[in-house]
Order: sequence, then structure tokens, then C-alpha cells
Amino acid sequence: MSRKIKGLRTCLYCNKQFPRQELIRLVKVNNKLVIDLKQNLPGRGYWIKPTDQALQDPKLAFILSKRTKCSVSEDLIKELKNETNKK
Repeated sequence: MSRKIKGLRTCLYCNKQFPRQELIRLVKVNNKLVIDLKQNLPGRGYWIKPTDQALQDPKLAFILSKRTKCSVSEDLIKELKNETNKK
């Protein structure tokens, strides 16, 4: 049985674990995903590592929608790209 290391979160895209500082948190609000930059919104957090491979994947919206069971807009993907460029 594996032990969980505190502070690690699993990326929705690649299904690998990373420290939470390397990831962007997403939260489901009214059946839509929103970016939670301050990581303080209530609710279940979903995490994604903003790599070039993930953000350039044309299936990213579909993957996020399928894994979170909510709608994902192309605007969210654009926001993720913008936030990645700011860092």
C-alpha cells in the first residue's frame, strides 16, 4: 500500500503527482470549472500542471470535462494559457 505525501496533488491531464505550488487549482462552480488562483474557493479542487503539452492539446477541454463531469469552455483554456504566461 502506498503512502500519500502531504502537499502532493494529482494532475487531471497527465495523472501524475506534483507539489501543489506547481499546479493550478480548478473548482466546479454552477457546473462549470473556474480557475482558483488564491486556492481558497470552497468545494472540490481539481488540479492541472500547466505544461505546454497539456495547454496545446486540442483535447484538453474534453479531457477536463470528462474527468470533472462538468462543462469546460474554451475561455477557460484561454485563461489557463494566460495564467501560465504570467508566471
